[in-house]
Amino acid sequence: MNTCSILAHPKITQSQPVDQGQKEALNINTSGDRLRELSSVNASLARRVALNPNAPSNLLESLSYHWDAIVRKNVTLNPNTPVKILFQLGEEFPEELCENPIFILLLIENPYCLNDLPQMTLCQILNHEKTPYFFRETIVMNGTISLQYEVAKNRHTPAKLLDKLAQGNATIRYAVAQNPNTSLPTLQLLLKNHNKTVSLAAKTNLMRRQSTHYR
Repeated sequence: MNTCSILAHPKITQSQPVDQGQKEALNINTSGDRLRELSSVNASLARRVALNPNAPSNLLESLSYHWDAIVRKNVTLNPNTPVKILFQLGEEFPEELCENPIFILLLIENPYCLNDLPQMTLCQILNHEKTPYFFRETIVMNGTISLQYEVAKNRHTPAKLLDKLAQGNATIRYAVAQNPNTSLPTLQLLLKNHNKTVSLAAKTNLMRRQSTHYR
């Protein structure tokens, strides 16, 4: 038996201290094969492996299906995780997806990649209070009509973006007219819209605000 190889890659069991394994799991110089081995020992090591920026993409893809939620969360934060997997994990961990530097870089380099986001992932991101303004603005400027509609009806969308969306088609204008964040000037503009459904929605929104104001 090769003693040197044993020392280089010590086996970790549940009865042994895992300090060395934890260090290896986070070390960017640890080989992909060793990281795969460590990730199979227990959830604690798998969590650390999932954070290693040099973890192989195929390993991170495997860990994205791990039973432990923290492992999956850490995979969402890892810049080496395949984009397709990131988009899937975003439904469960929208805040972590937005924190991933690769996701931000993707938006900057190719804003149209938003159109590849699964619908449920998009909704979860939009419903998260900490979603950056930049993300919503990118959808308004470059997203499909269906994506813009999701932003228009979302209660976390700032008034400034709703003002821009009010220039969209009738479906988007209707969603803007219903949104509680829509500014009064925009609502008054939509009140005069030739589309009766849009103007009625704006009128209802204004009446609701007046009613709340006088309570």
